[in-house]
Amino acid sequence: MVQCVNRDKMIVMTLLLAAFSVLGAAPGNDKDNHLTANEQVVEQFLETIETMEVQYPVEAQSDHKPEDLKVVRSGLFAHSRPVTEIASGSQGYIAGSIHQGENRGDLYFREAENDPKITVKPLNNKWYWDIQGAKWSTNEAWLAVKQINDSLVPRIRIDTETADAKRSIPYSRAGQAIQQQQIYVVNRETQKYKAIKHGLQSPLIHIIGWSDDSKQLRFLRSDRFLKKLELVEADIDSGNVNVLLTESDVASLIGLDLLQGHANRLDFRHLPAFLKGNRGFIWTSDRSGYRHLYVYDAKGDLDKSLTKGKFDGWVVRIVDIDHKRGLVYALTAGSKGDPYAQSIYQFSLAGNKPEKIASGPNIIKVLFSANKDRMWALRTSFPNTAQVEEFDIFAKTSKIYWAVDPDIYAQAGFAPELVWVKAADGKTPIRAALFKPNDFDESKSYPVIEEMYPAPYTSVIPQHPLAGKWIDSYLRAQQGYIVVLIDGRGTLGRGTAFQNYSYGRFGQVEIADHVAALNQLAKDRSYMDMSRVGVYGHSWGGYFALRALLQAPQTYHAGIVSAAGVDLKDFRVSIEPFMGCSPAMCPQAYKLAANTALLDKLQAHLLIVHGTADDDVPFVESEKLIKALDKAGKPYELITLPGANHIVWNDELELKEDMFFSKHLQSN
Repeated sequence: MVQCVNRDKMIVMTLLLAAFSVLGAAPGNDKDNHLTANEQVVEQFLETIETMEVQYPVEAQSDHKPEDLKVVRSGLFAHSRPVTEIASGSQGYIAGSIHQGENRGDLYFREAENDPKITVKPLNNKWYWDIQGAKWSTNEAWLAVKQINDSLVPRIRIDTETADAKRSIPYSRAGQAIQQQQIYVVNRETQKYKAIKHGLQSPLIHIIGWSDDSKQLRFLRSDRFLKKLELVEADIDSGNVNVLLTESDVASLIGLDLLQGHANRLDFRHLPAFLKGNRGFIWTSDRSGYRHLYVYDAKGDLDKSLTKGKFDGWVVRIVDIDHKRGLVYALTAGSKGDPYAQSIYQFSLAGNKPEKIASGPNIIKVLFSANKDRMWALRTSFPNTAQVEEFDIFAKTSKIYWAVDPDIYAQAGFAPELVWVKAADGKTPIRAALFKPNDFDESKSYPVIEEMYPAPYTSVIPQHPLAGKWIDSYLRAQQGYIVVLIDGRGTLGRGTAFQNYSYGRFGQVEIADHVAALNQLAKDRSYMDMSRVGVYGHSWGGYFALRALLQAPQTYHAGIVSAAGVDLKDFRVSIEPFMGCSPAMCPQAYKLAANTALLDKLQAHLLIVHGTADDDVPFVESEKLIKALDKAGKPYELITLPGANHIVWNDELELKEDMFFSKHLQSN
């Protein structure tokens, strides 16, 4: 189902989600005018949620940023959060980069209250300054910032607003050239800059930050396959670098973020968290098979492990550090009953026993007071809890600060069913979620629709009950379907063995778990009509939705493939870390994941949806699929969206997709 922006917007208002949940938010329609069951209750439910807003206390707003930072360029994609200027710690100085006009490629500095800019030219016309991920030094005298060279990156055609308006953008497919990155430190007063001597052999770089005395700069660097990640410290006087730590095979830890350049996401994870006073750092690692925290001294020598074994699951991320008291707070996941259940734990650098501060099962946002004596945690559970709790950490007391009235869930029938089934191996437990119509009648038979996204860097089942995917699934179920979401092997949140199940075998092994799960669910639910099963997928999910139609034609009878990559060898370069190789290095693995090679097996009804201005998965992918389908003599339906990018919020399109499923699944 096409995502509706106001559903994401209302979630932000309700839950103050982290930045990644609201990338690309833009105005859209907030009504679904084609609901077929309990329409008034559903609309009242959505309207009620939309009016709710969490007002955290002022002392909890630790992530406040100046409001006058200007947007300097669009994000990685048209649907991504735009890149803004960077403010210094005192917010008195601001730096940005220029991406249009005669000064394109320049870096500039300005004082917060002034518009005049001091610009710094790049090395030459092949390089340009890019402010994304830049870091001010502690003393605000220096800015660590990258110059980028993408002159060797291939370019693709993008059709914007109308079919006649075209532009080209740099776009690296698997195995193709990627951009070069060089870190410089720039003096704010003199505008002179010097290079950090990190070399270009490890092309993926993320600036972590500065030492307390502003004499050292820390950053991460990696090869393009994420097989070796290094934590590096550079002396800014000489530019020389010292490798503090090397980690191998980190694709599961980093995901796409280092490759795609999502600096804010990496900062949010605190993979290395440096301790004040040059006391070393805390490193997050999957090396044991589960994610743990390790303490290193300033020279990069291992001191201790803060977490061991399976602990209470594994560490999701560090959320904050109390440097004065030597305490680390981390979000963890996992328990004997539920590997996804989340908690907040306090770990002591002195080696004291860990303490559980808060339990989820889903913890969406955590904020601390300035002196770290109080914590506010937004906790949610299924189906009817969303509340902020205030914790007095040292008094060990808590109280509800804000909560949703659970009646709005009950009135709307918003009750996803979470179920555990077995993977295709008959042993590994995997989870599924089901939505039923509000007017559900167990004696009736309902068609089934699965929304699919079995990618190794995410999970399709959201971690909180008001996520956009839940709302979409809920609304689709009201049209007379059983809607199913499944997290099979090869998805996030269960340790490296579970997550890396599909490593190097992308597209070859995932669908079997989904077929096994659907069959098990239907065995105990006679109302699930397995002769009428549809599948929907967007982006990489669209690739897998097409994969499901081709690999399991006996299970899936209709599918919507939205903005989908088709053959793995033509995927964007972000596929490489999950294959561990390029198409030239392992051609057979990429060949086995090609969908066009299986089109002769297509039996299902197929709808292809794609925007012509998609800069994430370009429209040429659907053109290639259409050409191959025509050659194979296979029928399909097509919705082309002139000028639309990767993420579309459009009630008209949503209605057409609903009509497609109704046409092919609602009648026996």
